[in-house]
Amino acid sequence: MMDDAAQVQQLELLCQAFYGGGSKSEQNEAHQVLLPLASNPANVPRLQIILAKSNNLQALLFATAGLTNLFTKHWSQIPDPLKQDTRHFVLNYLYQRGADLLHNAPEILGHFVRLLCRVVKLSWLESVSNQKIVEQVNQFLTASTAHWVVGLSIYTELTQEMQPQMGRQMARLRRTAFSFRDTALLDIFKVAVQTLQQFHSGAIRVPNQQEEAQLLKQVLQLTHNCLSFDFLGTVPDDATDEQTTVMLPQSWTMLKDESFPKTLFELYELCWTSREGLLATTASASLGAAEENAGGGNGGAEMAGEAGAPSGAFPVHTPPQLRVDCAQLCLASLVLVAALRRSFFSRDQERADCLSQLILGTSRIIDKNLGLHNDMCYHEFCRLLGKINAANQLSELCTSKAFADWTAKLFHFTMASLEDWARLPNSKHYLLGVWAHMVSPLLFFRNTVPRQLDVYIQRITTAFIVSRMQLAEAVASQPDDLDLENPLHNEVLRAEQLDVLTQLGRCRYGETATKVLELFHETRAAAEQKAISREVFQQKITWLVYIVGALIGGHWTGRVPMASADDDGQGPSHVVNAELAKLVFKLMDETNKFTDTPESLELGYLYFLEQFRKVYIGEHAKQVVNMQSPDRFAAVLGASNDDEVLGLLVTKIGFNLQQRADMEDVIKRTLSLFHELASGMNIVHCTDRSPHLIISGRLLLNNSTANYLLQHHRNEEFKFLHVRGYGKYRTTYYFTLAKLLFLRIGSSGQGRGTASEQFETFMTPLSAVFDQLWQRTADGTNIQELANPQCREPLIGLVRDLRGICMACNTTESYSTMFSWLINHPKQPGKSRIHLFTWAAGIWWEDPEVVIPLLKFTAEFVHNRSQRISFDQASANGILLFKEVSSILVSYGKRYG
Repeated sequence: MMDDAAQVQQLELLCQAFYGGGSKSEQNEAHQVLLPLASNPANVPRLQIILAKSNNLQALLFATAGLTNLFTKHWSQIPDPLKQDTRHFVLNYLYQRGADLLHNAPEILGHFVRLLCRVVKLSWLESVSNQKIVEQVNQFLTASTAHWVVGLSIYTELTQEMQPQMGRQMARLRRTAFSFRDTALLDIFKVAVQTLQQFHSGAIRVPNQQEEAQLLKQVLQLTHNCLSFDFLGTVPDDATDEQTTVMLPQSWTMLKDESFPKTLFELYELCWTSREGLLATTASASLGAAEENAGGGNGGAEMAGEAGAPSGAFPVHTPPQLRVDCAQLCLASLVLVAALRRSFFSRDQERADCLSQLILGTSRIIDKNLGLHNDMCYHEFCRLLGKINAANQLSELCTSKAFADWTAKLFHFTMASLEDWARLPNSKHYLLGVWAHMVSPLLFFRNTVPRQLDVYIQRITTAFIVSRMQLAEAVASQPDDLDLENPLHNEVLRAEQLDVLTQLGRCRYGETATKVLELFHETRAAAEQKAISREVFQQKITWLVYIVGALIGGHWTGRVPMASADDDGQGPSHVVNAELAKLVFKLMDETNKFTDTPESLELGYLYFLEQFRKVYIGEHAKQVVNMQSPDRFAAVLGASNDDEVLGLLVTKIGFNLQQRADMEDVIKRTLSLFHELASGMNIVHCTDRSPHLIISGRLLLNNSTANYLLQHHRNEEFKFLHVRGYGKYRTTYYFTLAKLLFLRIGSSGQGRGTASEQFETFMTPLSAVFDQLWQRTADGTNIQELANPQCREPLIGLVRDLRGICMACNTTESYSTMFSWLINHPKQPGKSRIHLFTWAAGIWWEDPEVVIPLLKFTAEFVHNRSQRISFDQASANGILLFKEVSSILVSYGKRYG
């Protein structure tokens, strides 16, 4: 039996070896003995005895972890009395020895608390008596300060453990979470709020300074856990630190009082001011006090004689990390307060009062620079600012009397942050988002918001652009000294920054555009004069190309007021855009002459072209440009009409497909741009008419470069077609070309012969590949010749190209044309082009690079998208389709099986 002390001692030695305290042989022996012990639910009593009779930390760690694992995986196999015994045993153990563990082995304490909370969660729905955890833990709050910390630790872990989770028994655990939310969570939160209020009022005095700090940290963590509870059971994504809205129940009325955020702000200030002696006298008084009050839920902590005296929350000797942790938790909780759902407040005045406290509190932090030198607090503070702005409309923020002062301080804080561009760039995204969120209402309601706002936003926009220039120079000059990732090499970071810039740039656009023009000229002049290195020039000019694209992209939608660029005499915004675009197009022409153009710059060109296309290609462009200047836009670009402007984009597309085949990302983005041009269908909103549909692909039919691509799509000059590993891009390429082809066939006046004649002309290069492969088989009498390695690449390219063409067949007419081309001898079984794939499936069945594209083409060919497969009742084409496709599958299936 395990109650023998010698056996317990032996297990302690095994546990020490198990956690790395012995030789290799001892560790292996420990694994062989202990792992079965922690995997069999029949061993629960034996693990309980280890907890009861051992003081060895490794043994306690193993026993608690083992019990947690057993209860989690084998809950239904463990008898109910044993579950209750474990629950009561752990509670009693924590009450009797929790204080010692808190001081000497806090990590072991965490395992005990986790075990208790796991048992509570799993047994919650089995009996109402299992839901009395609040009453039981409250006994900890009336004992010593250490017990108080342990009790709050239980609450903290329990609120986290009860969160709804994905996985096994999700429905049952979700019901548990909702029951916990309705019966216990509010009572736990009240404990947290009352404790915070006592700290704030000075009613709590703990002789041991470190215990006091631990107590405050624990109650702040509990507060945060309660506010971040998943009240609706939606199981939000953990990949982001953002919670859009906190869906508190209406019964949590204490949060409707403006004193709650005020308390958190003042506790945050205590975290950073007590070291300077602000609370030194209070701290001394606390240490010298001798009276104890064991009642009132504050056992072991002393109650202050004066209710208004603040606690010496962080005297000089408090460990710095505890102070930082508490400060961070204060801000994290305030972020959640700022995210409270609007309907939580029954009266508008309650919400306005809460918002006012948030504005005043953040203003004070900026004004006194409280804790902003610490990276964790700086990040949380930026999140708080972003949440205040995102959760409230600009008109609501303006109602606060402190709004003007808040924006002024926030402006200076943002400018200082941008000057220190290398520090926590991800945190600055929240700051910039505050100003970007103000742009749209500012442009629409200029007369109802402070006039100074647009000045602030424009200066911040300029500062951000300048910071990108500084970043570019540092990346090129000192790449090893930077502890941050270059956004030019990270698409997610780059997109976030450019999206914000797109919004910011719409305010006082003329001034911002002028600054970008100056930087463009300065950078080019510096490079020509050899004042900067080639690497610095490439980094800076790449950023400027992206910035120009972002600024132009900000004009995408007719609902955006376009008069903002005229305020400072800069001329119509589209003329300013033409001047910016002209610089990029000129630079593009120059770099096209070189073979060593950086891939990042080529990607920048494509981003610019994507934004340019959205605004200036199509009927939408004619409307928004003609409203201001009928002829100046194309003239500034050096083009005579809209078709020539479109030609600038298509020429770059063709050049990339010919000359940039070694840059995979460039090929991918180029084909994406080409596809958007060919198939773009946008609902355009304009200020002077109702929304209407624009099909930009029709514009390409008049472009010489686009027609050249249609006529010479398989030429050797398109080098990317011959790069191994680019097969998927061939599919996109032919998908786009086929869309243009069918659009031309269906457009009146665009045809060059009948539909079948135009299609046959387009398919001539693919017919040549078919004929070449067919001849190798000697008309099907020697199909093993397809196994020749020389047939492999043409076969892969052929099925990928055909799949792209088939994807573009969205109508019955286009699909019938494709069908007739593939099954070109319907009355001669085994003689149609498609039958070549039956032979290929049986020969290349082991090669995934051949058979997967082949099967994908087959699946696409039989996919009845948009009801495109429709034959006459008297036609046998449906039977032919079935026979040919089933022949491919049978040929492959026989060999694979």
